[in-house]
Amino acid sequence: MLTPTAKEGRGSQEKTDSNLGKLEFTLYYDQSFRFLQIYVIRGIKIVSSAESSAESSEGDVPPDVLVFASLSFNENQIWEQKTRMVKKSNDPQFNEKLEAHGITSAKLYESTLYFQLFNHQTNTLIGEVVYSLKELPANKLTTQTLPLAEVELDEACCSVEEEPLDPCSELGELSISLCHNPTDQKLTVKINCARGLQPIAKDGKLNPFVKLELTFCGRKLSSRTTKTAHNTLTPNISEVFLFDMHPDKLPQVTLVFKVKHRGRVRDVTLGTVHLGYCVNVESEYKHWNKSWKNHTLK
Repeated sequence: MLTPTAKEGRGSQEKTDSNLGKLEFTLYYDQSFRFLQIYVIRGIKIVSSAESSAESSEGDVPPDVLVFASLSFNENQIWEQKTRMVKKSNDPQFNEKLEAHGITSAKLYESTLYFQLFNHQTNTLIGEVVYSLKELPANKLTTQTLPLAEVELDEACCSVEEEPLDPCSELGELSISLCHNPTDQKLTVKINCARGLQPIAKDGKLNPFVKLELTFCGRKLSSRTTKTAHNTLTPNISEVFLFDMHPDKLPQVTLVFKVKHRGRVRDVTLGTVHLGYCVNVESEYKHWNKSWKNHTLK
């Protein structure tokens, strides 16, 4: 059974003409080595909202700005990185290089690059630049200075700050199989499927995936992520993950399964399942205790 967690946003967008500032960046695609270099150079006259741009902002505090860059292919996000934060500047100088590897020419020219500027002070998105890569020349520097457009999030995803969910709400269920082989010291985790997930957008669509984290005595050792299913409340996942695990460590191990929705601006956590050492539900600990005493998937 999924348990509540905090909401995180990544929703739909709508662009309007607004004077939010501009972003300067340079792109270089290395066709031989199949990687895209993204140089985030600077922001120009960045403001925190459309309202503040229409008014005198002499008394306003300049925002703490960072940039999230992401690539989308066939409406699926395939890469994301962020820059460092530049504090209290309306003209932030980033001068930072980001790289996306394993991008074939065919995939590149069907992809779209997104830059989202985030105000760390207010936990809000300032605006975004959307840039199609279908005409990007290979092996040549391309520099652009483009205006920011407004980003309008879904109501369910409008706040980046944590917002508690109703603990009595039915969030759905996650089917998991586990086993530990003491001979080869391997822990096998199979995520089978999810059922009864709740839609978060008005159109009822959901793009679920699962992020798995393995911790030892509360310290994260490893994480894995499944592929994203699209437009379904009952995803069949069927993915297996292997972890090196000595039997002596098993009693102090915790598995955290975070079921999430893949949105356009930010991912949204739908619920979590905890198994192992750091759990609050007795059934979750019993499930874990049985799994590492058996050598077959349960």
